[in-house]
Amino acid sequence: MRILAAVPLLLLAALPASAQSAAARATTEDGRKVLLYPDGRWKYEPAPAIAGRGRAHARATGATERIDLLRGGMTLFIDPGKWRQTPSEDPTKLSFRHATGEAYGMVVAERLAIPLSRLKEIAVSNARDAAPDVKVTFEEPRRVNDVDVLAMQMEGTIQGIPFTYYGYYFSGPQGSVQLLTYTGSNLFAEYKPEFEDFLNGLTPPPPR
Repeated sequence: MRILAAVPLLLLAALPASAQSAAARATTEDGRKVLLYPDGRWKYEPAPAIAGRGRAHARATGATERIDLLRGGMTLFIDPGKWRQTPSEDPTKLSFRHATGEAYGMVVAERLAIPLSRLKEIAVSNARDAAPDVKVTFEEPRRVNDVDVLAMQMEGTIQGIPFTYYGYYFSGPQGSVQLLTYTGSNLFAEYKPEFEDFLNGLTPPPPR
């Protein structure tokens, strides 16, 4: 399953604190939370904080195995003691499995530079092909190893099983990278630190 993502949604101007306290909450059709105000104004509700948001996002010390992407345009470092690459029939897709066998990773790297304004729409549309009830539950821009990415979490049901997807998405002149982790929703909290380390292995190529 190939899932694309995009830049964060446009942030509207902040409203006074007195108006915010009277706001009602609602959910859009694609799962986004909004705040509705008595005077008719509205804005997207800020995403909930997640572990690691307050610290610098950098490559983990155990991530020593190097994987070149986009013909050297980007690099992924993984921890070989925790993640193992598995066979993939798609030459643009790399698949990984956690050593426990309960969590997975995926990289789709394509030299096609997809405009960021289109990536979010494509991401949700493709995700719904596999999980019609998929919802975006978290997203924020991040800077990881001097690379600007979108961090996004989605939840959906596939063949009756709830899954959680957590990924970084990048697009630039050298192409696009979709770096994704996933597991059953009941296991996500347990594997989230491992997922963070896997995702934070995305780096730019070393200077020549």
